[in-house]
Amino acid sequence: MAKKQTKIKGIDLSGQYTGRYLMILPEKLSPANSIKSIQRSIGLQMANSRDFAGDAFTANDIQDGIILDRLGIAIINTHGDEAMMKTLSKTRGIGVRSGAIMERERVVRALESAEYMKGYNAAIREMKSKMGIDLKQIQSDSFAVSKVLSQGNTWGLTKTRVVIDGEFIQKYTGKGIKVCVLDTGIDLNHPDFKNRAIETKSFVPNQTVQDAHGHGTHCAGTAVGILNPTKSGLPRYSVAHEANLFVGKVLSNEGSGADGWILGGINWALANKCEVISMSLGGDMDTADFSQVYESAANIALSKGSLIIAAAGNSFPSSPAVNHPANCPSIMAVGAVNDSMVKASFSCIGKFPPAGKVDIAGPGVQIFSSVSKPHKGLSGIDATEIYGNLNGTSMATPHVAGIAALHAQQRKTRRGNLLWQRLVTTALPLNQTVSSVGAGLVQAPYTKKARR
Repeated sequence: MAKKQTKIKGIDLSGQYTGRYLMILPEKLSPANSIKSIQRSIGLQMANSRDFAGDAFTANDIQDGIILDRLGIAIINTHGDEAMMKTLSKTRGIGVRSGAIMERERVVRALESAEYMKGYNAAIREMKSKMGIDLKQIQSDSFAVSKVLSQGNTWGLTKTRVVIDGEFIQKYTGKGIKVCVLDTGIDLNHPDFKNRAIETKSFVPNQTVQDAHGHGTHCAGTAVGILNPTKSGLPRYSVAHEANLFVGKVLSNEGSGADGWILGGINWALANKCEVISMSLGGDMDTADFSQVYESAANIALSKGSLIIAAAGNSFPSSPAVNHPANCPSIMAVGAVNDSMVKASFSCIGKFPPAGKVDIAGPGVQIFSSVSKPHKGLSGIDATEIYGNLNGTSMATPHVAGIAALHAQQRKTRRGNLLWQRLVTTALPLNQTVSSVGAGLVQAPYTKKARR
């Protein structure tokens, strides 16, 4: 794997925090007055996301920080002067006493499970002892890396009933629904995407939306890829192939990013009225705490008819709790199962409910999809390949996001919280703990064939 870039335009991505701050602004204070108050109290020049067309700002536009107008959240860069935030927290009208909430900005990363597979055998033993799962059921060839899963359709599409036969038909395609994938970007030159109308925006400083990592192209392919791959002989791998695709690059070509970039992507998705936001990213958590900033953003998204769906994490058993930001109660956390519909060995669990719970599960082992060419961030896939298999809750998340688009297409009233409820109430129950798989395996809507 390529050496990780630890700094992008002065933002340190090597640790857990970037050095910047996030602030939920007091409800009574308008963004314009917030900007004035911040400038007056600590002298920083703040921008407003609404000053940019479609809220599509770049990092070069926010030297000191920006207010995400649609979310009521400020990203503040103190440039290493920690005393600034202490002063701001005490400022009348905008400080903590006025209802502002401040958090340190975290570093998040693309969630592909290869780095955890060294502990695979330990994870198997852990699962067997804690869940009573038969060892032979888990130790299957589904954990091996191969180029093609099956002929016709991937196992993920068949077991979630995106593809169905017999007396039933699948007539939903996601048409008319906007799905936003926030990740490492997308390979716009990929044959399965180059003729597609895609709205894109990069929030990573000095990097275009073009995906040099590979993770984002894989996730976008699963959620909203082409009906049939351009290359013949390959299985169908995409869910909502007629949905409108929005791609926000919020993770760098090295697979790392900052909270502010992700929140900027969420703000942009809401500006574009995306009904579904898919985020296969996260950072380890070992406490019951969750980000009040993301929780506020997720609540606003739900109120505006948008559902944020995020990966639960791949660090079980070493760091078993659901990752940040999926551990927020108002973000749908997705766990991963294998093709035997058993919790994947790496998939994180709900250790601190009601926050930090797994809400639903999706296919996440040996998932076939598109990848960028070349790519430098994927394990087990040759850099010259344009398709491949990956493992992770990152792969489960776009399955759920794509299926959410199908449910949203089926009924226009299914938006926000109602869409959330539809997903969990129609999930296939699995004979495993709720903390591992939530409501069960996500299921697509389908109908009976018309009688002749």
